[in-house]
Amino acid sequence: MYHMQRNSSDKIDSVNTIQALILVFLSLQTFLDIAGIHWIFVVLAFIIGLFQPYYSLHLLVATIPLELISVTEASVTWTRLVGVAVATGWIANRLMSKASFRKVDFGLKSLGSAILLVIWGGISSIYLSSSLSFETYVLQYVQLVALCLIVIDTTTSKDHLDLLIQTLILATILAAVLTIREYYSASQLVGAFYRAGDNIAGNENRTATTFTIMLPFAAYLLRSSRSRMTLFTGLAAVILLPIGVALTFSRTSYVLLIIVTLLTVIGLRGRNSRNLWLGLLVALLGFQIIVGYLVPREILTDRIDSIPIYVVEQDTRIGHWHAALLMYADHPLIGVGLGNFGLYFVEDYQFKVNLPRLFTSDRSPHSSIFGIMAELGTVGILLWGALQINVLNRISEKLQTKVVNSEYKWILLTIFLVLIVYNLYGVFTVVDNHKLLWICYGFALALVNLIEESSN
Repeated sequence: MYHMQRNSSDKIDSVNTIQALILVFLSLQTFLDIAGIHWIFVVLAFIIGLFQPYYSLHLLVATIPLELISVTEASVTWTRLVGVAVATGWIANRLMSKASFRKVDFGLKSLGSAILLVIWGGISSIYLSSSLSFETYVLQYVQLVALCLIVIDTTTSKDHLDLLIQTLILATILAAVLTIREYYSASQLVGAFYRAGDNIAGNENRTATTFTIMLPFAAYLLRSSRSRMTLFTGLAAVILLPIGVALTFSRTSYVLLIIVTLLTVIGLRGRNSRNLWLGLLVALLGFQIIVGYLVPREILTDRIDSIPIYVVEQDTRIGHWHAALLMYADHPLIGVGLGNFGLYFVEDYQFKVNLPRLFTSDRSPHSSIFGIMAELGTVGILLWGALQINVLNRISEKLQTKVVNSEYKWILLTIFLVLIVYNLYGVFTVVDNHKLLWICYGFALALVNLIEESSN
């Protein structure tokens, strides 16, 4: 028992060291923009992945909230490069070691619908002459399933999962600080309405989505904190992430931020939740003070007042959804092809939905649900639905069994909540290619596997 506890303590110390190094690297890349830092990160991810794949995952998850702060000349983000390095290192480690493939087999079976969805997307892109390049297809879709498998295979305890979440939140806090700094600097120069958060996790909307999605994880850290580091990380996140959302002026995230906060309070309430309540109270006060100082009230009020108009305007989401449904009606079985929504919309379908203005550039369907229906047809949307039902059902089953103790209960509830919120986002924006979503699938299935192992 002592030996096991010492090994666990040693691993935590090693991860804390890696987290400190990651923050140094991210700070150099984010604030000083030193050339070549991202390549050092990529090389380290491969070398560490070659010997300790779990540790390399920390480098990957740390880049997700800051994906667009470093992009190569070929328009490939450093997160994708780090993902390739981690996956390559993991495969090499797997080939060299004699470790069991049981977890990989579990992951492959659990992700059956996801694998079929990616294969179907590849077939669709070839058969229907997709505008999506093969390199983008591999980096954007095949890699997602691979990363999910790596999380399942390398996460061998709940403590491992908690540490991965902590690394992810630390990087998200840095992204929130960068968003606040960007807004403050730009508003001083522009002196008017300015949306911060572009080229951080993605565009302003994806950055806002990342901040909103990470809030339940921050609340979980507050609720289950066993160290000052964990408590400080959770508290900093629940204060800074809502402020980051506010400064992106993402109207979808404004609405979902309220829903997420309510669901988090309801889902994680109970005994020993004093830190959670205290953190949320401090976050509310900090939000009012800082946002009230940075953003003129009339700008924030106008943005909030425009939410109902934004939802029903024909030239925003509703118009794009209508076009997607028309594409689905015309191509019900296989869709128009992966990545082809924008092409079909600009050249044809925008004229069929009677929009008040014309678009000349590539467009997004503004919804994963309608986008998958349009691009991948009935086959694609059924596979996507099967993936959501399977993962959520696996979590729900474990929550209802007596095997699950309090140690697993709160993290299971948190991940269940995060995936529900992601599915809500999927109605209003495109999330099916978010690495954070697929990492969360990996978290969920890794937990399910750990619980099944402990009960056998």
